[in-house]
Amino acid sequence: LPGVHSKTCSRYTTYCSTKKHAIQCLHIHHRLKVAGQHDDPISHIFNQLPKRRPTSTRKKQYLSTIWPTVCKILAELDAYNH
Repeated sequence: LPGVHSKTCSRYTTYCSTKKHAIQCLHIHHRLKVAGQHDDPISHIFNQLPKRRPTSTRKKQYLSTIWPTVCKILAELDAYNH
């Protein structure tokens, strides 16, 4: 997520692109279906990744749905910061 160098948000020119703003601006909590209590929803998802290949069908389905969203958000963040 955006580092310490502040620049103007490409979507809302009155805001600086901070980590908190990027999370709110890109609606990351909602898109990843992560409760708002987590300051960094992407790190929360990464910390939930299994250490081994999942065997349960439910976990496989969850990962196959959430992973494309994570990749899309990371691509948006990359574009957002360049």
